[in-house]
Amino acid sequence: MNQVQKIALNFSGEDESFFRSLYADWDHYWTTRLERATERVLEKYNDATLLVELDVLDLELGAIREADFETRFLPAYEEQLENALLKQLYGRETTVVRKKKVQKSKSELLFYFLLHGSFPWNADSRRTDLNTLFLEVAATESNALRTFLQTYGHYTSLQQRLVFQFDETVLREGVRLVAPGESHFILSYITFVQSKHQQLRSPQISRTPHYQAVWQVVYAYLLTNRSYFFNKKSFLEQTIRQLANRYLITYPVLLQLLLLNNQQGATIPNELLKLLRMLKKEEAHSIRGDSNWKKWIPILVAAERMSPEFLPEERTLLVKLLRSDRNYLLLRLLRESQILKLVETVAPQHHPFVKTYAKELDQQKEQGMLQGKAGGEFRLVKWQIIFPILLQNTGAGFNRHQFVERVLRKVAGHYNLKLVDLLYYLMTDTTIAVTDRKLAHIFSELYLRLKAKKEIRKSTSASSIPDIIRALSKKQELSFEVRNEWLAVLKNEAGRNKLLQQLSEKEHRQLIRILYQAESPFILSYATAIEQQKNKGLLQGKTSGNFSTLKWQFIHAVILEPHQQVFNKRYFVEQVLRKMAAHHNLKTEELIAFFYTETNQNGITLPFELINLLKMLYQEMIQKQQHNNQQQVIPEISEETPDKIAERTATERLLIHYFGDDKQLAVWIRRLAQHTDFVRFAEPLLQIEAELRQFISTQLKQTIDKRQLLLILLRMSGNYASLNKAAILHKIIAFLFNQLTDKQQQDLFQDHLEKLALRNDLLKKSLVLSTDSEEKILTGETEKREEEFLSEGEEQPLSFISNAGLILLAPFLPQLFRMLQLTENGAFKNRDAKIRAIFLMQYAVFKTTEFPEYELQLNKLLTGFKTGIPLPRSVELTEQEMKTADGMLQGVVQHWNKVKTIDGLREGFLQREGKLDDTGEIIELIVETKAFDMLLDAVPWNFRTTKFSWMEKTIHVKWR
Repeated sequence: MNQVQKIALNFSGEDESFFRSLYADWDHYWTTRLERATERVLEKYNDATLLVELDVLDLELGAIREADFETRFLPAYEEQLENALLKQLYGRETTVVRKKKVQKSKSELLFYFLLHGSFPWNADSRRTDLNTLFLEVAATESNALRTFLQTYGHYTSLQQRLVFQFDETVLREGVRLVAPGESHFILSYITFVQSKHQQLRSPQISRTPHYQAVWQVVYAYLLTNRSYFFNKKSFLEQTIRQLANRYLITYPVLLQLLLLNNQQGATIPNELLKLLRMLKKEEAHSIRGDSNWKKWIPILVAAERMSPEFLPEERTLLVKLLRSDRNYLLLRLLRESQILKLVETVAPQHHPFVKTYAKELDQQKEQGMLQGKAGGEFRLVKWQIIFPILLQNTGAGFNRHQFVERVLRKVAGHYNLKLVDLLYYLMTDTTIAVTDRKLAHIFSELYLRLKAKKEIRKSTSASSIPDIIRALSKKQELSFEVRNEWLAVLKNEAGRNKLLQQLSEKEHRQLIRILYQAESPFILSYATAIEQQKNKGLLQGKTSGNFSTLKWQFIHAVILEPHQQVFNKRYFVEQVLRKMAAHHNLKTEELIAFFYTETNQNGITLPFELINLLKMLYQEMIQKQQHNNQQQVIPEISEETPDKIAERTATERLLIHYFGDDKQLAVWIRRLAQHTDFVRFAEPLLQIEAELRQFISTQLKQTIDKRQLLLILLRMSGNYASLNKAAILHKIIAFLFNQLTDKQQQDLFQDHLEKLALRNDLLKKSLVLSTDSEEKILTGETEKREEEFLSEGEEQPLSFISNAGLILLAPFLPQLFRMLQLTENGAFKNRDAKIRAIFLMQYAVFKTTEFPEYELQLNKLLTGFKTGIPLPRSVELTEQEMKTADGMLQGVVQHWNKVKTIDGLREGFLQREGKLDDTGEIIELIVETKAFDMLLDAVPWNFRTTKFSWMEKTIHVKWR
């Protein structure tokens, strides 16, 4: 990192008005530009292995005319600074410079790799063996390594990188390091579970993925469990449950498989065997067993016809059922009236208050701050939250304030909201009045108390504008307090405008990501859409050079409005358009119609959610005008063309074919039929689902809730572009499997799936989510957010690689990927396809496919793969893939007649060392030179500039 203590400038001249103007603009214009110019020069000579201290550096820029000052000052400054710096670093007269070598420790290299998948730019890691590096750090700096793993081990990417990139010896040493007292027990358990591979009875679960899955669930527990006491039984239960989720079987079934054919003291330690048998016994008698849920459901459903005075033992079990973290197994089978009857049964004294509170939450879901965030699942979610909290406080100790607050905290956390924002809406939303006075009073008291705490914590200091600009350029992370300080600056209109005028487009976008994290993708996509229209249609000739800055001013102004406590996408889109219309002397209705017309007719690439919002605004505008009989000029846009209507009707008929013409399903079929593209995409999956549902109905005598299945498909239709067919089918199968409550039914269904998979490749891929699959259904959104964080983290400006010659093959790669069906319509099908492409390119260079992740940086760039996401250490290519790659190399040799053999091509040119330098705008690849590089002059294709449609940046090559 470069630091400059002070820059002093000495100007002399005769034009007083010039200096007054210069002085007036210095603080908010020239200071920032000067700092950036200084940083650009220093960055060129940044070497983390060398500490350089300069006492002073005198520069003489010479005479510059006032008229040329703005264009010549900074270039002259950069030139003189660089010359003076070079003299001090490498010249003979270095009296004011002190140099000191700084070596990267092995622990620093290891920690950096575990977080990023590569090495620091100044570390020559070309021959670094990862396993040796880990073992050396564990031996010499064990405390530092243990602290690092305990601090950053909660990252799923780090856990995966450990398992993918290191061998079993290292992973066992890691367990000894993290849990020294219990390592013998843990390692014996790992060996035991890995030995059960054959008993899983699934041809899709091969040995290596099974071994890796065991390591992943174990490390996930060890690195995320913050308790000082290691509970062996809890460790076994949680890891077995995680494995069961991965293999699409139930926890009791996997527990039974692990205990098959085990003699005490034979292949399993006595303590482990006892604990597993204890877990099995507990599961057999636990209320969490599906059979017990099924047994008690008739009694609970009958509760609406019974007196709320259950027998004591029945009421005790009912409380346990509803307090369980799996209470949804019961709640999903009950109507709202039946659930309310259960409330009256288990908490008769508090039933009226809880009923009113639940009704208020439902109102907010339908019209309030949860609108658009909570879907149809909210009816069950609220009760899943309410019952455990309610049943912890029954009797005299029930506190309404605590109950309301705890439930709201859970709801806010579930939907990624702030509690204070939730309370604000409950208090101020006049369209949904809180009818119960006691409840309204509680909301008010909670809000005022939280608001007071927030004011006390609020820092009195505020970040200055130069501080914000510097932080944006360095992409540094912000604390909660500093982020609030930035927001305070932006809430002041004068300060906001002053800051936004100084930012580049890239810095504007970085500011949005930092301040409005969860909503930033939507905001940025809207900003892109606005920018695309600045010189079109109604806006043509009206926008000037400051349009980009105005756009960001409008965006921040709307988001930071005082009453905008929770981000409302519809309100945000409409209000930004209103501000734009007012500024450019247009009518809001005209601008809405213009944007909707462009979206509807010209195919602007916008997120589906944004298109729907524009459509909604347009339709509301039309309805309002018709109601008021206002004759305004609105583009006549047909809502649905005859072709669209015919297509939707055909889609409805297709869905009726699979799900039947039940009137209760008609509304859901019509809604799903609106997503014609998704239904066409998923039709092969619907065929499989129908066959499985037929088997369940005829052979297992079980009825499937088709309405719930349609709801699942409807939810997936909104983001199916990010899923592949195997992942969608996996979710469908998981739903069908969970509908079976009997163990024998589940076993029969599992057997049928395996038989069906033998003749259906798509089903075979869906049965098991491999450890490096793109769509892990059970990991939720957490891993996705973490990948985004890692991929947008610190950029590595320089990386050493050993396959730099791969760039010679660049023009042939798109065709190779198309032939192997890894890409479709100019993009990779999914992340798994990218991973295969990465190792396919490595095979082309080295004729082998096992490599550490840090050697695959160029491959990642050529496939558009996010650099922070872990890669497996190897991928087993098919015979066809290797044969196709060899054919590509043979074609290269034929086109380039200076090279005679594939081996000569590999050894002479492809297997070259090089450096990757990320300059910000482009990626620069510098390839080492050799004596016979004059043959490159005869290469009949361009390899010096590479940019595929799926790549973010262009690669420029420096070679010969």
